[in-house]
Amino acid sequence: MKDQPTRQARRHARVRAQRERKKVLLPLGTVLVVIMLAVLVVQPNLKTASLHHTKAESESVKVVTSEKTKSSQPKDHAKKHSEKAKQTQPALWNEEKDAQLNSYIQRWQLAMGQHYQRYYPESGAGRLNFYGVSYPDDFAKQAINVSGRSLSVDTSKNGRGAADFNVVAIYSDIQQAQMNGHLYLFGFEDEQPHVLITQQNQGMPDGKVHFTDTANQDLADNFRRIVGSQADSEDPEATVPSQSSQIQVNPGQQIAV
Repeated sequence: MKDQPTRQARRHARVRAQRERKKVLLPLGTVLVVIMLAVLVVQPNLKTASLHHTKAESESVKVVTSEKTKSSQPKDHAKKHSEKAKQTQPALWNEEKDAQLNSYIQRWQLAMGQHYQRYYPESGAGRLNFYGVSYPDDFAKQAINVSGRSLSVDTSKNGRGAADFNVVAIYSDIQQAQMNGHLYLFGFEDEQPHVLITQQNQGMPDGKVHFTDTANQDLADNFRRIVGSQADSEDPEATVPSQSSQIQVNPGQQIAV
């Protein structure tokens, strides 16, 4: 009789335990269901948001690239315009003017009692070796000194170029004068005609050849007239250099500078 109450007590205990487990499991199941529903709802939104973010980044890249392209276009356009402008600018020098200058030099040298040869544009005289410096070959190696200013120099057929001084003609009497030789560079600095001269026969501390504008006003004036197409159809007459443009080297000898 004692065992029967005990068994009943055990059954009651099991029933209570089962009820307690059901109470616990029911909320857990509810929570799991809620979590699953939340995942189903949120996941598409996350995908959509990710797609929108990716699309936004793509659009941002496109905008930045477009802005860079737009910003570079004015620079490229300006560069192309500048290059085109240089190409379309009128020539400062041509073969006709070169022929006029050469004809003038032939008469001018007689008045000077000197003998000049043309070394640029090319002639039968070949390359000029003026006291160890080759012209125009050495132009690319080093700048020249013009009255204290360092100028890059190069040859040019039309008087224009990238150098500071663009040479259209080179004349020298080195083959006749020996140690008293003259070297003339006819050319343009900032589109302005200049006749440069040097008699330098040895190296200088700065390693450059030093030039100055010629003091021979007749030579400079006639070069400017030829450049400006103001020379007559007949070449300008060679004139006797003025007294101010001559230097007395030896008795009875006068040279242009």
